[in-house]
Amino acid sequence: MFASLRMPELLRAAEQDDEVFLPRLEPGWQGAALAVAGAAMGEGWALLTKMGREPAAPVAGLDPAVVAAAGPALGWLALILIFVGLLIQLSTWRVRGGWRLRLSRRELQPEGLAGHPHTLQHPAGYALSCVAGDRFRSVAIDLRHDERGRVARIFQTPARTSMKNIRACSELTDILARRLGVAREGLRV
Repeated sequence: MFASLRMPELLRAAEQDDEVFLPRLEPGWQGAALAVAGAAMGEGWALLTKMGREPAAPVAGLDPAVVAAAGPALGWLALILIFVGLLIQLSTWRVRGGWRLRLSRRELQPEGLAGHPHTLQHPAGYALSCVAGDRFRSVAIDLRHDERGRVARIFQTPARTSMKNIRACSELTDILARRLGVAREGLRV
């Protein structure tokens, strides 16, 4: 299932609904597969034409004229496949579980992720922190405890180069901390 993170809808749900699902988004595999196929095609082109210096067609059992005619087209096609694969990799995300928060009961339940459910019966000592994520250019929300440190990473989103997702994640942290009755720490935008 492909997904895109719609932060305005997530912010609205966190503000108004009693139950909120915070998805864990992971890059899809299709873009990487296409880029690898393009790289393999480029390597094949390089071997067949010996980087354009002399055709290796007699060794491969191909007509040198066919290799000379198809060589540049294969090189460009390989380059296009690599770039399209990278674009797909950067823009395609899959939902891989997440955390379900029942705000009125102060319950946090992992779905499809490793982790233990948490009930914040006594919210003193707990805080939600907006922090840098595990992945390059990502931002996350951690549930932290004063003595135990990070209890769970309940949300992570790609930040890319835009402040839009960073600002939205900071606002989501504010809303969830207020609704759960815990302290708010970390990045504020």
